[in-house]
Amino acid sequence: MYFMRAKINTQLKYYDQAIIDIRSILKIAPKNWLAHEILGDLLLFLNDYKEALREYDAVIRYNDKLKDKIMPKKLVVLYKLKLYKDVINLSGKITSHNNEAPPIYYYYKGKALRHLRENVEAILSMEQVVKFDSAMEPKALYYIAKIKAKQKDFYGAHHLLNRLPKDLQIPKINDFCKLVEGVILYVT
Repeated sequence: MYFMRAKINTQLKYYDQAIIDIRSILKIAPKNWLAHEILGDLLLFLNDYKEALREYDAVIRYNDKLKDKIMPKKLVVLYKLKLYKDVINLSGKITSHNNEAPPIYYYYKGKALRHLRENVEAILSMEQVVKFDSAMEPKALYYIAKIKAKQKDFYGAHHLLNRLPKDLQIPKINDFCKLVEGVILYVT
């Protein structure tokens, strides 16, 4: 009953009531991993990252088989909490043992490395994303181009941005392309 009501409350955007319903389930069954996951997802959506991280840890504690499903969510939360070294460590653990790790690990590792100003490593991580995930390729190329522009390598940034699909409809990336082109035109 609480699950259904929480689902309905979430659809109606009554998030506080949905959280109360899920916490009611956890009072009855504290080891209910599904309730912990749903609560973690709600808290992540509501930007309560520390609590979301706690809930995702509980999911793994109560059902270790869900580790592969929960770890990407945990990675996002760690990034949002600006725990960049933890993001790098978690990504490194996953990618070093698994040659077929989802590209999201490389993506967030690259973003975290960029924040720590480890640009060469960040570029290498983002190149892994480009290599293995065409859906995430535009964002990865954008991050590499941002690093190049920050290094004042506008031609390198322009070359990377030219690899993007011409019909790309992401305003932030399109604006950055225009900025890089403008800098090149101004310099030449």
